[in-house]
Amino acid sequence: MSTNVCFLFVFQDLDETLSERLWGLTEMFPEGVRNITSAVVSSTCTGIKGFYGLSRIIAWCFFSSSAILFAPLIFEMERAQVEEMQRSQQKQVNTQHIHFIMNYIILKPWYGNGGGTLSTEYLEKICIVCV
Repeated sequence: MSTNVCFLFVFQDLDETLSERLWGLTEMFPEGVRNITSAVVSSTCTGIKGFYGLSRIIAWCFFSSSAILFAPLIFEMERAQVEEMQRSQQKQVNTQHIHFIMNYIILKPWYGNGGGTLSTEYLEKICIVCV
């Protein structure tokens, strides 16, 4: 039965908000302490807002300068990688052509002409494929 009374006593005082309770507590302290505390809190809030604004400006300057300075470098590196990839693909295609031509030259006389002689027309076709 005593626990119910305790809960009723706690919930009876919930009509006040937290800010009202804190404001009521300020009356316990002298005027000088309240003024100093108010000044400290106000200065702290102003300092935090100023620091936040300054950090935003510094971050914007840093990242925009980085983008301006490093974007050409990044684009150039990407272009070099694309060129290297194209060279690699071209080399692979050329290698495939060479293998095809070598097999065609080696196997053509055995299967195509029957006698193993290469005509000039045949050699011209091979040279055109090489180019």
